[in-house]
Amino acid sequence: MRVAVNNPSFTQNLNTLPSTRKLPGKATFDTRSGAHHLGHAIDCCVTILDAMETGNLVDVRPVRGKASAIPKRLEAVIRLTKNDK
Repeated sequence: MRVAVNNPSFTQNLNTLPSTRKLPGKATFDTRSGAHHLGHAIDCCVTILDAMETGNLVDVRPVRGKASAIPKRLEAVIRLTKNDK
């Protein structure tokens, strides 16, 4: 099972839930399966846990890059430019 940064099925089911402020106590159900959207979200989590436990989980998230260093380098350039004036 491939796992990315954002599991679309999981987030879709969470995003389908109504705001509790707008619709208190209102449950939402999938029109195709009739199951509660939280049930689908839980199923996604269980599937990922099962893949982890059986060694079938493939993490396809991007590796951490060095992008966090870019703002620091830019700040240094800006400081040097200001000092040259």
